[in-house]
Amino acid sequence: MLVNELSRRFRQRLGLWEPDLYQSIDHARYVVIDSELTGLDKKHDAMIALSAIRMQGSRILVGETFYRLINPERAMQRENIVVHRIRPSELTNQPTIGNILKEFSEFVGDDIVVGHFVQIDWGFLNRDMQIHLGRRLQNNLIDTCRAHDWLDLQDRTLDGSYAYGAHENTDCNLFSLAQKFDIEIKEAHHALYDAFLAASLWQRYLVALKAYGVRRLGDLLPIAGA
Repeated sequence: MLVNELSRRFRQRLGLWEPDLYQSIDHARYVVIDSELTGLDKKHDAMIALSAIRMQGSRILVGETFYRLINPERAMQRENIVVHRIRPSELTNQPTIGNILKEFSEFVGDDIVVGHFVQIDWGFLNRDMQIHLGRRLQNNLIDTCRAHDWLDLQDRTLDGSYAYGAHENTDCNLFSLAQKFDIEIKEAHHALYDAFLAASLWQRYLVALKAYGVRRLGDLLPIAGA
């Protein structure tokens, strides 16, 4: 491994690594993540599934995915099972979160992390990273909902001069947005499939953002960063 690569990874672990803000958004590497949770309370709830899929610019790398079921080490409520369709018996022999975090962090590397309401997943991840590995992930984040809202505002301001969505009153629900762009929904609330849906949305947004002059990471992070 080259010396500068070692230096880059060391700086990234210390939270000192920053992306090249002049890099084209078409050439940047992204990792789109999604998780399934027992609930949204970070004091009491836990992940039961974690997934990620890599993108090179707008190209989804279907061969580069991460998916793990996780033993939450706590009881699951009936409503969790109804939503995620993951039964407690499926999780009993799965690894706990502490046993997959190193593998996950190595998969993500220092790529830009993309997600739909990504702060939720990232909050749980960094809580567990701090507990089990004594450090936090420092990746730059992109929230596809923020990207949607920014593009939606441009459509309003410029009277729809670019047909991003011909301004529709679509809420920021992942599945509503997928339908807006005619992305087929085969399954819902499965972490890996939801990550694929978010990646498919991100493909569309990268095209739309460029039409509004957002071409470099330095343009992108202030408007869609989380």
